[in-house]
Amino acid sequence: MNRYVTSLSSLLLLAASVTASAATWIVDFTGEPEDFRLERGNQTLPVEIYRQLQPNDRLFVLVDGSVMSLKQDDGSRIEIQKSNSPYVIRDQGKPPAALDNFLHGCRAWLTRQRLEEVDRPVIGIYTRGEPVPPISLPLAPSATTRLSAGTRPLYLAWQGGEPPYQVRLTNAAGKELMKQTGIAVPGGNTQPFKTAPVPLTPGQYQLIISDAQRQAIVAVEVVPAIPLPPPATLAGITDADIRQTLEALWLAGQDEAWRLEAYQRVMPLEGQHRPARLLRYSLEKGQAPPPVKAD
Repeated sequence: MNRYVTSLSSLLLLAASVTASAATWIVDFTGEPEDFRLERGNQTLPVEIYRQLQPNDRLFVLVDGSVMSLKQDDGSRIEIQKSNSPYVIRDQGKPPAALDNFLHGCRAWLTRQRLEEVDRPVIGIYTRGEPVPPISLPLAPSATTRLSAGTRPLYLAWQGGEPPYQVRLTNAAGKELMKQTGIAVPGGNTQPFKTAPVPLTPGQYQLIISDAQRQAIVAVEVVPAIPLPPPATLAGITDADIRQTLEALWLAGQDEAWRLEAYQRVMPLEGQHRPARLLRYSLEKGQAPPPVKAD
């Protein structure tokens, strides 16, 4: 094989292609991490969401009824139960050090959110006569929220107020670009709402969410492009759901002004990909991952 490798860049490309074609990931599990064991050589490693497995890793299910879900880069899924454990990983290659360092922070945070069942909806109920809380947007906690330019629907979620709600978007000149009325999401509960497609060009906007008596105004800066992890960090990840969720995790942890943009990126995935759903509910509740190191 050496005669085909003529430079260091060729060698790196080869390594990336091997990793990309063979990755297997832990994407979910039922029960507790202690219901499983992951052995790598003579080590026992923590069971965490988004742990990328390596050749000859052995997965054990220790408790009846507990299930671990794996996803491979070709889209196939594997369910491991006590009846088919130990399960041995037959992939080739291992993740580059930069990717493994990047995943370390993501794994810990996602697994903690999973154990706290952050994606369990919590319905707020107001008793007649109690004051209704003001409308607030945990997705936009900073003075200015940033979104990337382009024409697309916006996914929004808010708390407080009473239905029906109204959502408007105006530009710096006060021109109304979008208005939707009669929105009947339950008051007091964070519920997602999808607007009609909105054309966003770089500039300043105002997002206004209101009910009959209250309103919340969010300053929005639309920018041509958004920051993403260095390309080498995510090199080799070919699964679109995993890659897009990791980009959103990174973005949400960089600056609270990017939380709404991170939310846009996971909402199309959350129905089919548990890690995306965990990030969705966390952002709706005002929780964001810590800054993730990417080098």
